[in-house]
Amino acid sequence: DSTMLPAIGTLATQQPAPTAHTMERIIQLLNYCASNPHAVVRYHASEMTLHAQNDASYLSETKARSRAAGFFYLSTKPKKQPKHQPQMT
Repeated sequence: DSTMLPAIGTLATQQPAPTAHTMERIIQLLNYCASNPHAVVRYHASEMTLHAQNDASYLSETKARSRAAGFFYLSTKPKKQPKHQPQMT
């Protein structure tokens, strides 16, 4: 289920060089799975909307790496911003 995806992703990055700490985290995840076999994410309707601002750059790091960043927030009032102007957060 989707509640485990962040933990699985973190553990996957540690797979090439696992440590005792990695094993502890795997056991913790397995205990979570056993304790919550029917975990669900529940959504409720509200007046809130998700707002997002993001930016990315391509080939800005050595070895052809890219960078991306984002700022997300919930609000009941939309923030009006002028079009075609840079955003600073």
